[in-house]
Amino acid sequence: MSSELPDHSAWTIVRIDPLSGELITTEEEAYRQQIREEAAQGLVGVDALYLSVQQALHQPLVGEQGTVSGDAWLLKRANRTTLRVPVPDAGDPTALEEAAITIARAAIDDFAAEVMLQLFAVANDPPNWRRAEFSIRLSDLLDRLGFKRDNRGVHRSDARRRLATTLLALHLTHVGVQRNAQRRGGRAMGFIAPLLSSVGYATQEDVSHLSPIEVFEQGLPEQVAVSINPVWYEGLRRRDGAAGADYALIPRATPRLSAGRPRRGRRSTVVDLLREYLLRCQTATGERQVTVSRQALLEIASIHDRNPRQAGRTLTKALEALRSEGVVGAFKPEPLPLGDVDLVTIELIPA
Repeated sequence: MSSELPDHSAWTIVRIDPLSGELITTEEEAYRQQIREEAAQGLVGVDALYLSVQQALHQPLVGEQGTVSGDAWLLKRANRTTLRVPVPDAGDPTALEEAAITIARAAIDDFAAEVMLQLFAVANDPPNWRRAEFSIRLSDLLDRLGFKRDNRGVHRSDARRRLATTLLALHLTHVGVQRNAQRRGGRAMGFIAPLLSSVGYATQEDVSHLSPIEVFEQGLPEQVAVSINPVWYEGLRRRDGAAGADYALIPRATPRLSAGRPRRGRRSTVVDLLREYLLRCQTATGERQVTVSRQALLEIASIHDRNPRQAGRTLTKALEALRSEGVVGAFKPEPLPLGDVDLVTIELIPA
């Protein structure tokens, strides 16, 4: 096994969580150490339940007939799995069934299985540290999946549509499993749930005339927010946030190629909130550096501007004001990034 981490600097375990901005517990620090040790061996954690039924869940549809009943299309498969896709309660039944089958196929084919493993890998690595909810740029996920960028450095629209549609299908398609009792007198069990409990998007495209589903269908998201359903993830991390204990380790997937003094005047609430937070971090950890996501800093500083660039300018001015005060020595990168999960490192001057 490999003894090298994918990006060694990113795997430094710090007392302040970069995404939440909160002090991590001793137990969480130990779990992250375990995750790092496993990653150094070239391994990624995958929920044991998901891995045990992955082959059955992603078995392609071949001449199977489901039924439209009420507000859903339902297919009970011979491999003891179930597929359920919500459909509108009006319209041509044949057309509704065809639409449902198209969605289901996108959720269970080989590509969808590959996407799921890449999502487990993204969740596994810092700054997520096995959180089921995270954000990633669509283009970065395409890179992970082995899609090539063109000479402009962007991905083709058909690749973007394919991936975005797959993510949507993984949310819309509920997959069910059944398990027999493990011993005589025991209880059989079963459940049905989507693999992704939610998907969201952020984009600078004009999508005011489109529904969220249409945004995904057209491959327009620039950043996607993903939540792997706890049913398929609590082996890695329980719903209360504690470390999971029912997971398997698999080799990390290799992409397969596919084609200053503050000014006088009114005090800034933003600067005050940010100053208080950074001083608390310094007192709690004794460290001279804090690395936190851009989104966490915006929330901590109560910056609610919907324009990412304007929000970034407000945050930059606050950090510059604190640098002028002698609270902050430096911050990087400059200029600040625009992505929610992009990290900002702030060097603190000892009080």
